[in-house]
Amino acid sequence: YDASSTISTGTEYVALRANSGSSNIFIDGLELRGPFYGTTVTPSYRSIGIHIQGRYDQYFYDNANYPNNPSVTPTDVSSNINITNCKIDGFGQSGVLADNINNFSCSNNTITNIVRDGVRTYGCKDFDISHNIIDNMSDGFPGEGTSPNTNVYGISATRIYHSTAADGSTTDYRPSQRGIISNNRVSNCANWKALDTHGGTDITFDSNIIYNAHIGIGIDKGGATLGDGYGPPRRLIVTNNIILAGPDNTEKKRAAITLFANDDTDNNIGLDFVISGNIFEGFGTNSAGNDGGLSISNCKFVNVSNNIFKNQTKRGIRLQNTVEECVIANNIFRDITQVSSYAAGINISNAKCRANVCGNTFHQESSLGTMQALSTTTPDSGYGAKLSDDNAFYGDVTSIDNINRLADSSFFSRSDFHTVSSDGKLGGSLPASVKSNINSASDVASLKTAILGLFQ
Repeated sequence: YDASSTISTGTEYVALRANSGSSNIFIDGLELRGPFYGTTVTPSYRSIGIHIQGRYDQYFYDNANYPNNPSVTPTDVSSNINITNCKIDGFGQSGVLADNINNFSCSNNTITNIVRDGVRTYGCKDFDISHNIIDNMSDGFPGEGTSPNTNVYGISATRIYHSTAADGSTTDYRPSQRGIISNNRVSNCANWKALDTHGGTDITFDSNIIYNAHIGIGIDKGGATLGDGYGPPRRLIVTNNIILAGPDNTEKKRAAITLFANDDTDNNIGLDFVISGNIFEGFGTNSAGNDGGLSISNCKFVNVSNNIFKNQTKRGIRLQNTVEECVIANNIFRDITQVSSYAAGINISNAKCRANVCGNTFHQESSLGTMQALSTTTPDSGYGAKLSDDNAFYGDVTSIDNINRLADSSFFSRSDFHTVSSDGKLGGSLPASVKSNINSASDVASLKTAILGLFQ
């Protein structure tokens, strides 16, 4: 352990290291005690429990003293690496650092008292990080940001921001892809994110329990320029997670989930997301950077459904910058605390957002002040919210007309969803001839004909 190693060059102090290109390694049942075991952890670069070497070395540790440091980008890919049933405690940088691996598994480990990363992967493909306990990530490195963002991660699936040819390609420094992060218990990452991906693709976050993080699950860009490589997040699923803010952490609880891409250009926009079946409680602050339960920016084709947003501050969901083809359905927004006399279940804060909002329940206790079910800026042409008439409102919620629906305004338009009247016949805006054919159908064959008429 080098007490002066607060810069990213120099000798590495690691308990267990595998060189790039390693394969078929099974690490089981080790107890690794770092230099800060049993005492206060201190930021110390290259103080790592387990390190599977890759391109991180060449990119960040480019100096003659670093062991086996290549002078050119390495091409070796490690494969079939499994870390299980280990206890890792007291390291000044990372518990597990895994880089450029095909088929990587990290499961059933307990990782505690680490300065920056519990488990951090760069460019891993076909990975499984599951059933780990990760607790007490420290304050990170002071030079890497300003509190509450000092790049602390419980689990991160990221990539190195670099394009060798400076043409935006990610061939050498690939994104993390085709992975699952599930059934982990991550607590006390107050200085940034419990779970994370930068530019990840085809990754599922499922059934994790998160407590006391500034951001519970952070989905972000993995590069957005020719020099860094284009790495937007794409095809990600976030399901069945419980994300709880720390009750004593008054300012370090920005959002349960952030879903951000860099901009809305073809190279950088985020695409294809499902966020469903999660419980979010206690997020949002009084500060200007507050995002509430879920914040979405520069993404397209987003399904947000069957989530519970409980006791958020200021906002349940925030759509900002560009968000297109977003469905917000069958969620519960329960008790949003006002900030400066404002609280919204769903807030559309920019003009280039397009969303369908249906089947949600909004509930507000009167002691918290009035909740606006939806609030929005004036949309650009072709944008805005389309509302169905099956949203429900209880308690102190505004924008309700006398039939318990959101009143139409210049900002919102209710969808012409097809309804069924009390006599069981179709109503709504179907063409009269189609409605007549369906309502008069006497057998299966005529009903099929009528339904074909509907699709035509």
